[in-house]
Amino acid sequence: VIFSLLITVLVFTAQGSADGIPALFGKSLLTIQSPSMEKTYMIGDMVFMTKLTDEEKLELEEGMIITYRAPIDINKDGITGDINTHRILSIDKQTGVIVTKGDGNHLPDNQGDTPYTIHRNDVIGVCTEEGKLAGVGNVIEFLRSRLGFFICIVLPLILFFLFELYNFINILVSEKAKKAPVAKETEEEIKRRAIE
Repeated sequence: VIFSLLITVLVFTAQGSADGIPALFGKSLLTIQSPSMEKTYMIGDMVFMTKLTDEEKLELEEGMIITYRAPIDINKDGITGDINTHRILSIDKQTGVIVTKGDGNHLPDNQGDTPYTIHRNDVIGVCTEEGKLAGVGNVIEFLRSRLGFFICIVLPLILFFLFELYNFINILVSEKAKKAPVAKETEEEIKRRAIE
């Protein structure tokens, strides 16, 4: 129940957020899905990101790990604006132009096959090297899949329903075997529990 409530809160905060990233008390959880930050984050790590206000974005410094919307199609799904997490290599304080680089990449993001820079306004938040849970992101990604949702959410609900149905039928059969009518209160309680 607590897990379901947490997921529900995260879904509603994501819908209410301008950037579409769920956050609780200014913190967001992101899953690392590429090896570009491998010296710091591994694929499947869950990273804690702190969202930044416009004023806080003015204080960004070289060496910080930031999460931002990239102006290119990183995951090759035909849509630009993918969320990416890299380290600030350089920042122009006057123009707000930022050059980033993944710790596991050989070249900065403004060089290579699809070069790009970002602007201070593209930044969503900052991460720290210590703020991660190794491998937990894989679990969340599995829960987001159809199979994971079925196994972890739907299947337990079905099994719980069948268990309660079995209890309901078992009590009715045992009461009839006694050849005693089921008390009205008992029958109502059984029906209420079965419905729940």
